[in-house]
Amino acid sequence: MIQDIEDREFDEIVEKATATVLVEFWQPGCGSCPALQQELERIQTELGKRLTIYTMNVQENFCNPRRTWNPLPTSSGPLCRWEI
Repeated sequence: MIQDIEDREFDEIVEKATATVLVEFWQPGCGSCPALQQELERIQTELGKRLTIYTMNVQENFCNPRRTWNPLPTSSGPLCRWEI
């Protein structure tokens, strides 16, 4: 099951992950995001515990000043992967 993640818990979740983490950064009004979400749910089901997928609404969780990078909203709903 794909879970929503908030900026304040992002670093801790990624650092403590026991599997590869994939995060979809999305924003309301994104036309392709619902289709991508369906594909990500299918992938999560196929890969099970080998991959953990999260989604983050970038309009509600735009940036974390402690982080050296910040996701920028785009129309394509960017994906970022962290390997364990």
